[in-house]
Amino acid sequence: MTPLHATSGQVESPTIYLCYEPCSTAFAGKLAEYRRSNHDVDEYESRTTRSVSDPESAHIKERLRKQIAEADLLVCIVDQATFADEWIGWEIAQAVMPECNKPLVGVLLREHNRRPASMHNRGAIIVPFKSDAIRRAIEWALSKEASTEDYTLLDD
Repeated sequence: MTPLHATSGQVESPTIYLCYEPCSTAFAGKLAEYRRSNHDVDEYESRTTRSVSDPESAHIKERLRKQIAEADLLVCIVDQATFADEWIGWEIAQAVMPECNKPLVGVLLREHNRRPASMHNRGAIIVPFKSDAIRRAIEWALSKEASTEDYTLLDD
């Protein structure tokens, strides 16, 4: 993985905020090589116990906002129903707000899966669930200028 920056001779790799549906936990686990700002899986998946619009979700949203802000970019695992997941839509919307402005990487579990609307026209790069494609997408997303043009790499 290409280093983000070096401090005192120590190389740091990027920190990702990984969003996914609970049914994709096994795939999220396969990305364990990346440092995550939302590393507590049980805490992260507990967000789905409430609707994103539920006033009781305020403390969950605040925690997630902080984790999104701490990350260098947002990586979204895209399964067959991800496009309709209200929490994932909310998380992506937070990441692209001007005060965060995080690069986006969408990782398709299947080529025909639809990505969330909040990822469209945001400069996202969309790749298949292949370790080399994911690594290159993360490196590229962190190195490019902000754009609203989306990119797709499906054949590798």
